[in-house]
Parts: sequence; structure tokens; C-alpha cells
Amino acid sequence: MVAAGGNGTGKLQELFVQHKGIVEQLKKIRARRAELRKEILSFTEKLDIENAEHRALQDRLKALSEYRRQTAERLREGRVRLRELKEQLKGIEPSLLHRGEKMEEELKKLEWRLQTQRITREQEQEALSRMKELARSLSVWRKAFNLRDEVYRLEGDLDEDAARMLELRADRDEVIRALRERRRKIKDYIGARKQVAHEIKALDVDIADLERTLAELDERIDRAREELAAQKASQRSTEVKARSYLERKALESARMAALEKMKSGKALTFDELRVLYDEDLSTAGS
Repeated sequence: MVAAGGNGTGKLQELFVQHKGIVEQLKKIRARRAELRKEILSFTEKLDIENAEHRALQDRLKALSEYRRQTAERLREGRVRLRELKEQLKGIEPSLLHRGEKMEEELKKLEWRLQTQRITREQEQEALSRMKELARSLSVWRKAFNLRDEVYRLEGDLDEDAARMLELRADRDEVIRALRERRRKIKDYIGARKQVAHEIKALDVDIADLERTLAELDERIDRAREELAAQKASQRSTEVKARSYLERKALESARMAALEKMKSGKALTFDELRVLYDEDLSTAGS
């Protein structure tokens, strides 16, 4: 029976070792899961930053595209207007463009002459006729001068818009490159977060399996404890019965010896008399 109890204790110890091993496994796996959850949070924060920057770049690209559209439209309209102005300038005598100051000076002199000098009526008519001719020529010259100024200004504006278009194209290309880089990072972060999520899912399965195994071990430990307690109780009962049997056998042997001695006529000792006549002992021996 001692061997049986020893086996029960060994079985219980083995179950305790298994229980401790599973608890350690659970501790490590849960620690790893906690680390992975931190990684998930880190990837999520990085994704939030990248998404915000991506939206800002999209807004920037939209604004650049709109500004580029407006500039292109202004360039188109300016080139059309420039062609119109140049066509108008073609109808003006080229030499007229260089005689404007001289005509103004001549007109002032004629006006001064009419106001300050005594001239004949014929000279006056000639001067007035010349002044009308000069006024018409000056009107054409001023129109041509204004057209030429507008051409110069427009050409300058067109040059600025053309340069601005190049700058806008460079800015737009830079934003597009930045957007592509953001999209690549977002894709990488999503992939990495997805991979970590799969690992967490696998760990959750392992944890559930280990927790079920641990619950089963707890039940087995409880049963092993009950079996060991029953074995010890049975062993104690057997030992008590064995001691009682040996005591009865010894008492019976002592009574038989005392009885034989009494039959032979020999005097019995107090203990021998007690063995023969003690009621309690007799009852126990019966």
C-alpha cells in the first residue's frame, strides 16, 4: 500500500510539473502578445500620420492643378490677344511709330505760332490743315504706341506665366513623388500591421488551447488529490486492522498459555490472571 501511495504522489508531482510548464508558456505567450499589441498601436499611429500627410499632399496637388489650369488658360488667352495686337500693328506704318515725338513737337510749335504770331489768313489755313493732319497722325501714333506697350507688357506677362508653368510642373512632379512615397509607406505599414495581427490571432489560438489544457490539468490534479487522499485513508484503515489483528492474536496466545498453566496447577501471575479474567480484554479477544 505504501507503493500505491508513492505512485499517487508521483503522479500528482508530474501533474504539478506539467501545470507549471503550461503556466510558464502562457506567461511568455501573453508577454509576446502584449508586445505585438504595442506594435499594432505604433503602426496605427504611423498610419495616421502618413494618411494625414497624404491628404495634405492631395490638397496641395489639387490646388497646384487648379492654379496650373488657370495659368494655362491665361496663357492661351494672352497668346490669342498677342496675335490680335500684332495684326493691328501690321496695319500701322512702321515709320509712324518713330515720329510721334517729332509730330507732337511740330503740333506745339504750330499752336504757339497761331497764338503769338501775326500771320496771313492763307498761312493760318495752312497751319490749321497741318494741325488736323498732325492730330490724326498723333491719334494713330498714340493707338500704335499703346498697342506696342500692351504687346510688350503682354509678352512679359506671357514669359512670366510660361516660367510659372515650368515651376508649377516641377512643384506638381515633386508632390506626385511625395504622394507615391506616402502611398508606399502606407502600404508597407498596412502590410506590417496585418502580419502582426495574424501573429496575434495565432497566439490567441495557442493561448486558448493552453488554457483548455490547464483547465483539464486542474481537473486531473483535483482527481489525483482525491485519489491520493483515498489511498492514504485506505492505507491507514488497513494498518489499523492489521494492528488490531496482531493484538488479538497475541492476547489469544497469552490466554491459552495462562489457561494451560492454570490447568497444570501452577500459580498464575497478576498479569496472567488479568489476561484470563479481564472482561474488556476477553471481549476484545472474542
